[in-house]
Amino acid sequence: MPSGKAHLRIELLLLAVWSALGAYLILEGWVTWPAVAIFGACYVASIALLSPDLDLVGSRPFKRWGPLRVLWWPYAAVFRHRKLSHQWFFGPLTRVGYVLAWVVVVGIAVGGVGAHDFRIRLPNKEVLAAIALGLYLPNMTHIAADAIQTAAKHGGHGRRR
Repeated sequence: MPSGKAHLRIELLLLAVWSALGAYLILEGWVTWPAVAIFGACYVASIALLSPDLDLVGSRPFKRWGPLRVLWWPYAAVFRHRKLSHQWFFGPLTRVGYVLAWVVVVGIAVGGVGAHDFRIRLPNKEVLAAIALGLYLPNMTHIAADAIQTAAKHGGHGRRR
């Protein structure tokens, strides 16, 4: 699989492509600039903090959490590398859900969150799409890069067993 640096380079290169596409879509009036900005922020956060490699204690994404990386130890213990954490749909969902679970736990622990605080007001469809794409595209790129390198390494036949 590609190194952490290679993943980062690929994902940042594609961010430039997605940003150019976003600028075009703004100019054409198909999306708003706040949606593109939200996409970009979520994309960068996903690259830096929600990588599929959070299932590896000691990986660069794991270390980027600094002292809070201890919160990812249970995740790394539960999720085996390149299994569920590296699936197209469920991988990012597990990490976003994991972060939200910690937010709720900490909120309850400090007494700032009660049952009445769990009213959710969803943003409009454009913003939801921007958030979802920003969180998912880097993960999909990461997974695709792993799959391509694995296939190339094994002559296009996938993993050997």
